[in-house]
This record gives sequence, C-alpha cells and structure tokens, in this order.
Amino acid sequence: AETEVIALQPKAPWLGTKKQFQDHYDLWEVANTENLPFLEYTPDERAPGPPQRVAPPVASQAIIEGKARNSEDMKAVIGIYDASLGAKSNETSGIAIARRDAQGDTGTYVYHDNFALAIERTAEIVNDLFPKIYDTQRTVQILGDDGKPDIVDINKPQIVNGVEQVLHDMTSGAYDVVMESGPNYATKRELAQDAMTEFIRAFPPAAPVMGDLYAKSMDWPNAEEIGERLEELLPPPIKAKLQADRQKREQASGQPPSPEQLKEEADKEQAQQLAQQAQALQMAEAQAKVREAEARAVKAEADAKKAMADAARSEIEAEKAKVGLAQTHMDNLRDVERHGAEMARDAQEHAQDTAHKQDKHEAELVILGVNTQRAGEKHDETMKQMRAPKPEPAGAE
Repeated sequence: AETEVIALQPKAPWLGTKKQFQDHYDLWEVANTENLPFLEYTPDERAPGPPQRVAPPVASQAIIEGKARNSEDMKAVIGIYDASLGAKSNETSGIAIARRDAQGDTGTYVYHDNFALAIERTAEIVNDLFPKIYDTQRTVQILGDDGKPDIVDINKPQIVNGVEQVLHDMTSGAYDVVMESGPNYATKRELAQDAMTEFIRAFPPAAPVMGDLYAKSMDWPNAEEIGERLEELLPPPIKAKLQADRQKREQASGQPPSPEQLKEEADKEQAQQLAQQAQALQMAEAQAKVREAEARAVKAEADAKKAMADAARSEIEAEKAKVGLAQTHMDNLRDVERHGAEMARDAQEHAQDTAHKQDKHEAELVILGVNTQRAGEKHDETMKQMRAPKPEPAGAE
C-alpha cells in the first residue's frame, strides 16, 4: 500500500509554462536525473517569475502508524521486545535485565529447542560413524567444555596389571550423545566468578581453600598459572584429596602413570614438603617477630605510661613548689604588714608619749614659772618690807 501511494503521487519536479522551457528544453528534461549547477528559463509575460519546484511526495501518517503497529505485533508474537535486544528500558539492574531476557526467550524457546534437537541428531549420526572411520590406532584432538584443545590416543594397546588392553577403543566401545543447550563456557565462567565473589564476601574463611578455583575462573592473562600457584598453598588435607582424585581419574581412564610421571609426582611431592617446611619456618619466624614486636610495643607502652606518670608527678611537685612559694610570699607579706603595723603603732605610741611628755613638761614649766613668779613676788614683798622704815617705840624721844 505504501509503495502504491508513493507511485501514484506526481513525479514532475518542476512546474511552469511551455514558453519558460522551450529555449532550454534539453536541460530541463534531465533536471531530475542530473546534478546541474544552474538552470536557465525563458521569461513569460503571462507567468512572471521562474518555474516552481513541486513538493516531494509526503508519506502517509496512516501507513506510518500501521507499520509501527505491525512492529509491536511482531514483538508480542515472538516475545522479544526492545529491552531484550539491548535497548534502554525501565530495567536498570543486571538481574532485572536478565529476567527480561528470560521472558523473551520463552516465546522463542521452540526455535532453540529444535536447533538443539537437530544438533543432537547430527551427533548421533557422527557417533554411529566413529567405529567405521576411527578403526586404527591414532592420536586425535578433542575440545573440552572450556573450549581448550587436548590430544588423546585412541585404539592404543597397552599392558595394565599384566593384561593387554586397548585404550579408548572406538571399535567396540558404546558411546552415547548428550546435548545440552544454554550459556557458553565464557558466560558460565562469568556467572561462576560472580557467584564465588559473593560467596567469599559472605563467608571470608572460604577464601584460603578456594583461592585457586577463584583465580582460574578469572579472565586475566596467566590466570591458570596463578591458580596453580595458589593450589600449592592449599592445606595438606585438601592437596592430598586432590592428588587422590587425580590418581583415580588416571586409573579409571585405564592409563597407568609413566615412570616420568611417577618421578615428576615424587619430585613435586618432595618440593611441596620442602615448601611446606619452609613456609612453616617462615611462619614461625614471622610469629616470633610478631611476638617480639608485641613485647616491644608493650614495653614501649609501659615506658610511655611511666614517663607520663613521672611527668605528671613532676608537674604536681612543680605545682606544690609554686603553691609553697606563693604561701611563703603571702606569709612574708603578712609579716611585713604586721611589722609595719607594729612600727606604726609604736610610732603612734611614741608620738603620743612624746606629746604627753611635752605637754607635761610645758605644764611643769608653766607651774615652775608661776612658782618662780610667786617666789619673786614674795621676795620683792620681803625686800619691800625690809626696806621700809621701822616705827619708833613709843616714849622714846
């Protein structure tokens, strides 16, 4: 419908009179197919102005709306929406996005299931052909669950406990096909890494016994080598169990260890024992250093406390000395004040005594003067009397 609507719209890009195009008809004829730098036209008095460009076809809004509805209908049918394809939506956390993806996988599960059935049927056909193709001794390459290649021998005769056996006999062995669909090894590795991280965070004591597995699950360069080195630091019981499991797998495979492997295992065990002894010695030395450091720390703390006590005692003695000096100074001030008061009182008493004596002396002088005056007056009176003529006795002539 959209194509039909666009096809029925006018295709003439320019609109004008016949006279405007007649002189340059060849140029206007190819104006819609060639990129011309300019276009000339013949002026027409009846239609002033140049030819006008016709508007391009306009898309129908109804058709656009119908296409959008068809897109949503297809998403609803298959169960895969924009969020499942990585488009931004209301889901922000990783768990919410994963659950949205799981909901989208539900609608298209039939496709994945049929694809897995097809792969399984193909593997069954190939498995049926193995005895007919791999019928002689040879070395083949296989892939593990982690996608890493490995080399194995098939149809190889060997002596086990004095009996000749065929290792990985592809001609007489019965093999089955198991098909599993799901995340690939890299995705499983990331999920395992996140799960182990959360587990170690929730239970820290588990870190020493699973550090090798945690390192091997990382996507670092040399992660396997780091995991193998951490495996050497595992506790002896766990290392013994790992060694026993490894030997059981070798025995179950029907391939006895070679002398080189036995010697390598013995050397490795001896090296592990030496490493453990060295580690134990280092730990003992470290513990001794820690105890020595703790003793020095305790002694330093005691010395610091003693120094603080001595400083406090000295400060108290200094305060006491200051108080004693202040008391002595106050006593001296009191003695000076008391002596000054006594001197003032003595001076006042002396002044009073002097004034009293002076008053008494002045009084005595006054009395003496009065007495002297009286004595003088009496003397003068006596002298007058002595100088006065005596009367003659009567009858004497």
